[in-house]
Amino acid sequence: MVDTTNVVVAGSREQNRSYVDWAAIIAGSVLASAIFWILMTFGSALGLGSLSPYTGAPPGLMAALLAAVWVVFVVVSSYMAGAYVTGRLRHRFHDATERESNARDGLHGLAMWGLTVLISIVLTAGTLTSVLKTGANAAALGAGAAAGAAAGQDGQQGGGMFDLVTDALFRVPATATAPKGDAAPDAAMRSQTREEVDRILARGVTRGEIVKEDRTYIAQLVSRETGMPQAEAEQRVNTVIDKTVADAKKAADVARKTAIMVACLLATTLLVAGAGSFFAAVRGGDHRDNNRDLGPMWY
Repeated sequence: MVDTTNVVVAGSREQNRSYVDWAAIIAGSVLASAIFWILMTFGSALGLGSLSPYTGAPPGLMAALLAAVWVVFVVVSSYMAGAYVTGRLRHRFHDATERESNARDGLHGLAMWGLTVLISIVLTAGTLTSVLKTGANAAALGAGAAAGAAAGQDGQQGGGMFDLVTDALFRVPATATAPKGDAAPDAAMRSQTREEVDRILARGVTRGEIVKEDRTYIAQLVSRETGMPQAEAEQRVNTVIDKTVADAKKAADVARKTAIMVACLLATTLLVAGAGSFFAAVRGGDHRDNNRDLGPMWY
């Protein structure tokens, strides 16, 4: 006589259980997130180690391509590893054919992929905001540095966003004599003047244009502090400001194009990772059903 007790108990348990195995999905998502952050940290360390802190030159095209390849590899491999674990740990229901079971394994892999994407968004939301803000400030500082360099200023950046620009504007030329004695502005007045010019430049660069009234006013301040004739001061102001605005627009355009490329790369990578997650979860389910060990994982 055949004992059907275990079969009945198993069947009743499967009937009372959801097809969605959240425990396996969460386990795979946790593993995928851990592998992703470990590999990204390792890649960041290698990238920082390859940059020189002295030359100041930006990374080249080859470095950018290697970084993109590394990011794609890390994202796809970590998601596939997590999906494999999800498929391997998923509880199989024996009320389905082999193909239906594979489909359920793959869908669990996609669920793990979606959960991991949501976790990554939550973890990186603050970081991305900080990076974007830092990038915007860096672009403005870069424009100010370029304008200062174009005007022949080799000074160091201070606390203001456009310190190099103001240094170039208020440098006393060899053909002029700065006011002395009571006519010379004191240190506090010079500091206030530079801060005011810095604010005018920041507002103008943000708008994409520095109006004529602001240019004339800055030229008056330059003439007062350097002793330059008003016409010569206006010429210097126009030259430096035009360079600053042009560099700011160029930096903004480069940032926009870079953001588009990064967004497209990230979206494509995540889609590939989603497809890989489906495949890896199916393979994990197949290895689960055939009791294969972890050595020959991918055959």
